Amino acid sequence: TQHVTRMASSSDASMSDAWAHDYSDLSPGSTSSMSPPPVVCIAHAPAVRKTQMILHALIRKQEYSARTVAITANALRNNPADYTAFAVRRLCLTQARDTHVSNLTRMLEEEFAFTGDFVEMFPKNYQLWGHRRWLADTFAISDSNGKSEEDTQQCLLDEMAFAHVAIEDDNKNYHAWSHRAYFLQKAANVLPSAAADRMFQAEMAYTARLLDVDNSNNSAWNARHLAVTLLFESATTSHDTVEAQARVDAAMASETAFALARLEVDP
Repeated sequence: TQHVTRMASSSDASMSDAWAHDYSDLSPGSTSSMSPPPVVCIAHAPAVRKTQMILHALIRKQEYSARTVAITANALRNNPADYTAFAVRRLCLTQARDTHVSNLTRMLEEEFAFTGDFVEMFPKNYQLWGHRRWLADTFAISDSNGKSEEDTQQCLLDEMAFAHVAIEDDNKNYHAWSHRAYFLQKAANVLPSAAADRMFQAEMAYTARLLDVDNSNNSAWNARHLAVTLLFESATTSHDTVEAQARVDAAMASETAFALARLEVDP
């Protein structure tokens, strides 16, 4: 599966009107037919209630089709933090992969675009960030079938850049920083040490630029700490102990100098 992230694109196809599909074969029932039944029935608007009843009817039917994807998009318009809707979208994509559907690449393109558009609107929606992480990890990183080292590294860089867009708007967005941290750690597991080291060093350069703007940016300091730690850990895995020690010493000297320079700026 090729990586199909699109950093800024329309997700019209994925967000298509759910009512363009036919649901007449379903028996949506009422809130009392939901399993498990809700403790309290919320007084939703009729259109919202209709969406939820159709979604739960499709769940009971275990149908993970195009119309199921469409109705989850509608549910997420109504409630962008609807965990069930995100979980069902994951089931739809997983089934599409496992059954080798011919349009899987298009489905993934639409899902990456869908998450991109939603993050722009709801940059602190943790269900959304978790879904995006699963999407990229499952289909662009861990699925290494036919993927070169360069492809895998580009997938990781794309997700780092995806988080950067949110950080530009709010440089202490916890969800965006967590996203970067996840894929930085992933690099240590899926890339050769030299390629992973380049990513760790790039993250150190990235945090340095942000600290030039705000020396008290705790998020940037935490990210830098992770990058330095990963760089040290990478050095210690080298079979050449002399070379490994030299790398650790060089990194330690560089980071100590960096910290001392920052203390001069803001003691």
